[in-house]
Amino acid sequence: MARARPFGSIRKLPSGRYQARYWHLGTQVAADTTFTSKTDARRWLATIEADPVRGHWIDPDAGKIPFGEYATRWVAERPVRPRTREIYEGQLRHIVTVFADVHLCDVHPVAVRTWHGRLAASGLHHNTVAKIYRPFRSIMTTAVDDGLIARNPVRIKGASAERMIERPLLRWDDVRALAGAIHPRFECLVWTAAASGLRFGELAGLTIEHVNLERRELRVMQALHDIKGQGPTFGPPKTESAVRTVPVAESIAARLAPHIEEYVEEAEPGALVLTSLRGGPLLNTYFAPQWSKARDAVGLSHVRFHDLRHLAGTEAATAGASLREVMSIMGHAPSAASLRYLKTAEHRSRDRRRHRPSNGELTHRCVERRACSSRRSNSSSYRRRTSSRCGSCSRWVRLASFSRSHSASRSTSQTMPAGSCDRILPSACSYFRLSIHRLNTRSSYRSSRSTSSRRSAPMVASQPVWSAIGSGATADAGG
Repeated sequence: MARARPFGSIRKLPSGRYQARYWHLGTQVAADTTFTSKTDARRWLATIEADPVRGHWIDPDAGKIPFGEYATRWVAERPVRPRTREIYEGQLRHIVTVFADVHLCDVHPVAVRTWHGRLAASGLHHNTVAKIYRPFRSIMTTAVDDGLIARNPVRIKGASAERMIERPLLRWDDVRALAGAIHPRFECLVWTAAASGLRFGELAGLTIEHVNLERRELRVMQALHDIKGQGPTFGPPKTESAVRTVPVAESIAARLAPHIEEYVEEAEPGALVLTSLRGGPLLNTYFAPQWSKARDAVGLSHVRFHDLRHLAGTEAATAGASLREVMSIMGHAPSAASLRYLKTAEHRSRDRRRHRPSNGELTHRCVERRACSSRRSNSSSYRRRTSSRCGSCSRWVRLASFSRSHSASRSTSQTMPAGSCDRILPSACSYFRLSIHRLNTRSSYRSSRSTSSRRSAPMVASQPVWSAIGSGATADAGG
């Protein structure tokens, strides 16, 4: 009986090592490396022979495509917005300078680590290096999916993770100072950004029909982008979650009304609410010099315009907004972006507990979430035993501190002197209003849930949360 013809061939080189080769479509293909023994060479040939049966076989010539050519095609075929494509092209410049002419099959993990180390040592920020690394990894992952290479060589542990940068937390006094130092045309822009949490492009894309002063709402339907080669372009917001309706405080609506009357020439559909000095679309290129001049004048040169958005998110979290509500307010798709505001609010609450009021003073106390969720908190008798009404605003508030002489009167209903609400932080008072709002709507929510199927919450911010931010702006900034 004749022996079966072996797959491939093995030859001994003058160096004493062994080379394994096999035929593919009329071409002899050699292994990428040589072997110390003939047994190792046979094992390699056995795996090559079994790969087509297991479906793991990769054509050795498939990956002979220059990385620069494949990366350009990858960016062009991605279903992304023009601004995102422009960012990808800028990031790829740091990659193609090294791997432009290297074939996909020749990109080695050692070369990738060397490139990453040099990039990190070039002075770029850690988060910038992580942003450049991620598209490199995604391109090579697509090459694996296309069957061009067997394994992704871009796999550096922890290279894609960004570090959380603690930005300076603004106060309403800082907002008032910035709004007073900037050009009067942009004063309303500063207040609206700090109170609504809208991104700069979303603010610049607001039109007359998107502003409802009667209901005090801003509808985010589009954003203004500065696309290279195209100029000002209106397009969808950053994410699908960014399409939302954001209520604003009465003080902000009172600032928007005179701004529209003075700076919007024709109040017709499509007219922009916030424009440049010449009345055109408000691009960041034109606004940046005005912002830099204002922040330097008030000694806040380290503050970015985006920090106004962080102030709005932190105020909402401090006022008691849940993670879902903060995501809805800020237009975030991933929850990780909104968690930073809850973390900052936790630090604020911790600092306030260190400075408790003196004995005998009355102050508002934030209602605990578990108290809001307990059934006994829904009863009016329980609220009368643990809370009191303010003499000026008639709001139910919990008494946080009593003198010892009044400790026996906890079981009776108390009434605080008029104006006691003015002595507290607006966010704490607003947290209580939000909790009471949830208590009042809990029974109606349960009844509606029992009669109909549960639906996803609409992307509309809770009005009590934004009353919090409005009260903060009114109390600290003079309305």
